[in-house]
Amino acid sequence: MSEGRDISTVKGRLFPLVVTQALSAFNNNQLRGAMLTLVGFGKLKAFGLAPESIVALSTLLIVTPIFLLSLFAGQLGDRISKARLIRVCKLVELGVFIVVAIALVTENGELLLAGLFLAGLETAFFGPAKLGILPELVASERLIEANAWMGATSTLSILFGLIVGSLLLFLPNGATLVAGMGVVIAVLGLVAALSIRRREASTPETSEPRRGLAGDLSDIRRLCRDVPVLRLPLIGRSWFWYQAVITTSLMPLLPGAMPGQSPAFTTLIFIVTAAGVCLGALLSRFLAAIRGYDLAVLSALFVSIALPSVDIPFSVDANQPLRLLADIFVLSAGTGLFLVVLNTVVQSETPDTFRARLIGAGDTLSGLAMMLSGVTIAGLEALSVPMPNMFLIVGVLTALIATATVRPALPALSSIGQAKRAGTKSSKLFTPADL
Repeated sequence: MSEGRDISTVKGRLFPLVVTQALSAFNNNQLRGAMLTLVGFGKLKAFGLAPESIVALSTLLIVTPIFLLSLFAGQLGDRISKARLIRVCKLVELGVFIVVAIALVTENGELLLAGLFLAGLETAFFGPAKLGILPELVASERLIEANAWMGATSTLSILFGLIVGSLLLFLPNGATLVAGMGVVIAVLGLVAALSIRRREASTPETSEPRRGLAGDLSDIRRLCRDVPVLRLPLIGRSWFWYQAVITTSLMPLLPGAMPGQSPAFTTLIFIVTAAGVCLGALLSRFLAAIRGYDLAVLSALFVSIALPSVDIPFSVDANQPLRLLADIFVLSAGTGLFLVVLNTVVQSETPDTFRARLIGAGDTLSGLAMMLSGVTIAGLEALSVPMPNMFLIVGVLTALIATATVRPALPALSSIGQAKRAGTKSSKLFTPADL
């Protein structure tokens, strides 16, 4: 098969999953954007809480199920067909957005928060399945490309959803438009999920006795011991989401710290952030072709994250919006590349029969990290750390952790690149004992 036909086949197998994920990300974030706008303008009340408390509660309702249920979701993803689990998730999502539509139309804040919690439940089960199924859809030497497309389209969908959800509310009957769009997008996501290629479960119910979550946790510890390349990438994935929640929470505050900037500048910041993450994700496709330049790659990754983070406080103090946007763009590109690399290595080096469970364990850590991010912001504020300096602190730490966690992943990426050039299937660098 020619290179062009090979790439076309990969994209054909991946396309339904990419569309399913993109529609889901768009839907969740257009709801989030609409809710934040409603709360900000005082049009949504719930439990008599202040607007800031409603926003904090909504974040907690989405993240908590990810923290509590991702490991169980990973176990389920290994025991039944991941394509089947994705379809069930999208069916549940349709039900969730019917509830959300009712809440928006009736302006029922309590029901809307309940819908957000249900959306968090669906996300907890969808995450391990969508990442775990990638190696079943594409050959291992195409995993970087697959993760790049997943990362780029997800980021654009998140941004587009936030913008659309916010803007629709300024139109007549805006809440009704958001409600209707949510249901329509959920239906389209279910249709796309039905086209995902179905394969048998990696670890069918009859193939091994059920050990429960405690047994899986023991196996995860043993797997990370036997496969050293997995340890740091799991930590790196969690840190990515930790810093992402912190930075995206602080970004809307940047225009207020720069005299003369309008609130619309926040939208431009989010657009630049999404463009940077997409660029970083797509650039990761070329990493597998680089051999013998590990130090250069790690140095470039460190500089692309640390340097703009250090410069952000100076850009804000100098009130130079273009310089600030450039800093955010480069920073976002570095973090986008960072995540794709780690996802690829976790997928390629994990045994097929245990992949969803390991990803579920990683999502559990990421959920905990996202919960701790709010505590971090509160702690830095209590220490009277200026908001722009929070970017500096978190950014430099991210640069250090990114280089430390990507370093053990580079041999695996090199193996994938060699297999791609040779037209053969790449093999795992480590072969752990059977789980």
